[in-house]
Amino acid sequence: MRLAGVYAIARLADDWPEQRQQSIDVLCADLRMPAGKDNGEDQVRSTIARVIATHLRPEASISWSKYDFDFTSAHLTDLDLQDTTFSGKSTLFSGATFTGKTTLFDRATFSGKTTRFDGAAFSGMNTSFFQATFSGDSTHFDGAAFLGQDADFQQATFSGEVTRFDRATFSGTFTEFDDAIFFHITFDNVTFSGPFTRFDGGTFSGDWTGFADASFSGQSTSFQGTTFSGDVTNLSRATFTGEDTTFHSATFSGRSVGFDHATFSGASVSFYYATFPGGVNVFETATFAGEVDWGPTPTAMGPSKEEPQERVCPLSKLFAHGPPDTIPRSATELAPLRQPRGFLSLGE
Repeated sequence: MRLAGVYAIARLADDWPEQRQQSIDVLCADLRMPAGKDNGEDQVRSTIARVIATHLRPEASISWSKYDFDFTSAHLTDLDLQDTTFSGKSTLFSGATFTGKTTLFDRATFSGKTTRFDGAAFSGMNTSFFQATFSGDSTHFDGAAFLGQDADFQQATFSGEVTRFDRATFSGTFTEFDDAIFFHITFDNVTFSGPFTRFDGGTFSGDWTGFADASFSGQSTSFQGTTFSGDVTNLSRATFTGEDTTFHSATFSGRSVGFDHATFSGASVSFYYATFPGGVNVFETATFAGEVDWGPTPTAMGPSKEEPQERVCPLSKLFAHGPPDTIPRSATELAPLRQPRGFLSLGE
């Protein structure tokens, strides 16, 4: 397709609502064609992406937002979809390849039934979903690979019924989910191998939050000030091998929190001022190889700073002879209790 053809199809889509979806399909199909080495072809692809983006922004005279978009396996360079809205039934970027200096979805809204980035490869220098909103029924980043320097999901909102990043890989210098909002989300079997991974100030709610079998091997992993208020938070078998891991001031308030068989083998781990109120908190068989900072006073989840650090979380030793008759409400009440299961129920 040549440039004249791109603009002709766009005009046809604007002027003929009954054929608008078909016209959009033609433009998307061209982006799905194998990328060549022709500079003219690159210009055509860039023009198609720009035309589509223009029709998805609030100022568009004729909006294409409510239609479906299929970018499956497309090759997209320096894509700019900032401030766009996708509200059609499906928005598909499955298996797409994003290259160039920047891939921008800042403040984009995905409110259709299905949004898919599963198997996509983000190999450009910077990928940004800053303040993006995913509110459709399902959002999938399963198996996506973030290979560039920066993967930025700061202040993004994932409020759909299902959101999955399972088996995704983050290997760039910075992976940032600071102040993001998550509802029903899983990061199971995800690999975070870049130097810096941050979920600081994030909020996890809904029935399920999963980091089962996730691997954090970068220099620094931070969940500082993060709130886990969902019904179940599962970090079973997660591994933290980087130099520094912190859950400083994190709040776990759901019914069940599980770190069973999690491994912390880095030099420094902090749960300083972390709170585990209400519900069942599981740290059974979690192992710690380095220094663990539980804070200045004894807590439900660890010893005081004055007590010797142990390779196995103290909760596995807290209760040795069955559940207590009454539920403890303070660290002082916890001291004499023993139970084999390594879990603690605090309140209703």
